[in-house]
Amino acid sequence: QTNYHPHAGSLPAQVMDAMSKLNISVQVETHEAVIDCESHRKVIKSLKGVLIRNLLVTEKRIKKKIQYLICVPSEKGNIALKTIGKYWKVGGGLRGVSDPDVTFKVGKGSITPLAVLFDDANIVQVIIDEECRDQTLLLHPASNEATVAVR
Repeated sequence: QTNYHPHAGSLPAQVMDAMSKLNISVQVETHEAVIDCESHRKVIKSLKGVLIRNLLVTEKRIKKKIQYLICVPSEKGNIALKTIGKYWKVGGGLRGVSDPDVTFKVGKGSITPLAVLFDDANIVQVIIDEECRDQTLLLHPASNEATVAVR
């Protein structure tokens, strides 16, 4: 656990400020930049909780700008978009958003449900797996060089 001081005005700083203003207490740990859950799991030293895998998707055939940020425990492995699309009754299925930084202004490996606080276009719906209920979640604060534990 370390003090985390992102650059003033950056999205990670805005995320941390928003959580502070909402009286959401978090623990923070900084680490080397990671771009996937496997390497993320290896760099977390002291934080305890459920590491979250995030995938930003949209419907294949629909021109609407609605996007879904699917958040599941990383232990579940890959997210089966075909299965989820059928369950949600999405006719054309789902596809990953190829450039998530356009939506959230974050770099590769930094996507987080916390960035939805700054989804000015209001196009992202966050879907969190029910297994995450009542758990401490380990998330990036819009930077892949830190992890926050949020309950």
